Amino acid sequence: MGIYVNGEICGTLPKSGAIARYPTDVHIGAGIYSNAQTEYLNGTIDEVCIYNQALSAEEIMAQYQEGAGTIAPIVTNLRNDTLTSHSVNLIWNCSADIDHYTLYQDGALLANTVNEYCNVTGLSPATTYTFSVSATTTAGITGENATLTLRTLIGASPDDTNTLHIPGDIIASCGNSVTVPIMILNATGVAGVGMKLTFDSDVVNVTAAAEGDFTGYFGFNGRGTADGGVTINTFATATDPTCDLTVAYVTLVAVGKAGAVSPLNLEILAMADQNGDTVSGTASNGSFTISVDTSPPIVTNPSASHLIPDDTDGVPLWGETAVLNVTVTDWSGVASVTIDLSTIGGSPAQPMTHIGDNIWSTTTNASAGTPPQTYDLMVSATDIHGYINMTECVQLIVMQNGDTNGNGLVDVSDVMLLANYASYPGQYAISSEFVADVTGDGAVSIMDALLLINHVVNPDRYILR
Repeated sequence: MGIYVNGEICGTLPKSGAIARYPTDVHIGAGIYSNAQTEYLNGTIDEVCIYNQALSAEEIMAQYQEGAGTIAPIVTNLRNDTLTSHSVNLIWNCSADIDHYTLYQDGALLANTVNEYCNVTGLSPATTYTFSVSATTTAGITGENATLTLRTLIGASPDDTNTLHIPGDIIASCGNSVTVPIMILNATGVAGVGMKLTFDSDVVNVTAAAEGDFTGYFGFNGRGTADGGVTINTFATATDPTCDLTVAYVTLVAVGKAGAVSPLNLEILAMADQNGDTVSGTASNGSFTISVDTSPPIVTNPSASHLIPDDTDGVPLWGETAVLNVTVTDWSGVASVTIDLSTIGGSPAQPMTHIGDNIWSTTTNASAGTPPQTYDLMVSATDIHGYINMTECVQLIVMQNGDTNGNGLVDVSDVMLLANYASYPGQYAISSEFVADVTGDGAVSIMDALLLINHVVNPDRYILR
């Protein structure tokens, strides 16, 4: 058996023999347990086809290529590569067979292009703009716009040349880093510059620097970062450009507490033309703020290891417990994660344990008599500031112990199916081996059918384990 995605095989599983046939409806996009639908597909299913023969890889690819022409293209990862006071360089991605892209600036048509990038010039300094990009396929199908809003850098006036500038409102959360440009705005006759950046080292550190537009030489001395100062020397040869220039890209790391602020002060140590003569310039300082995290933790990937039967004897054995996992992330840190197990006979605030890689976990069973159905077990994640996320649930399917045919009852029909399943491997299907292992020994055998029939006839004397 093979699984194909976008016409390409991505997985196989060895299978042999005839496909089992059942006198019931075919359900696509959901599972059926205890006569109830569950485990719904989170997505859209379209153009379902069932064939009476296996399709070849070539036939599958042909069907994909025929259908792909009707899918609207999606522009992804729209971003700005280089931001100045007067321009932006937009880049994006799109995997479809594209004829052209259409760009809009503040809702007005800006340009059409076949490239996955566009440099927009003539912008005003310190101004917010909204850009949108849509893609049109060779079949003439246009997808939805991808949108990006950004603000140009603070620019110098035309008469204010050679302004050494760092952004004035840099923000990062505790422990995180951000990379920003140090620029010379309205550079005129500048071939090289030496500069010093000072800051509060209890709030922010400079951990790295990379060259910008001056490619003749670049030197970064970061040995003073612990004392709150670093220096950069750089120059270009055989050119005196007249434009906005990037001196360096510096990486700033937030090392202080939330809410702390540090100045970012620039000092021009030297600025010269190609002759080595001094060029006058001014410095425009900035600031660095460590953001206060007011958002709750992010909870993703809720999962249960498998469905379980109700624990009829109060002693959780093989198959009667499930591992429940969630992934929880938070900038500031996660204080605790609990899960409400009260609907299956457990604690309303069962603690989950951090097992690494942001995964929190607990193991549970379902008490005897828990009604067979799918349970949404609510997760409560709290960060170190007390903000709580209670939007996600772990879905756990509970079935009646011994309900081997999944109809919500335990009777002789379950006994016969279990006996045949144990006697004729591969010819009979049961709801779950966890439900069928009524002896609790970790294996399904004819002994489970023996205990099950005794329980059906005399439930008070014979207890399923």
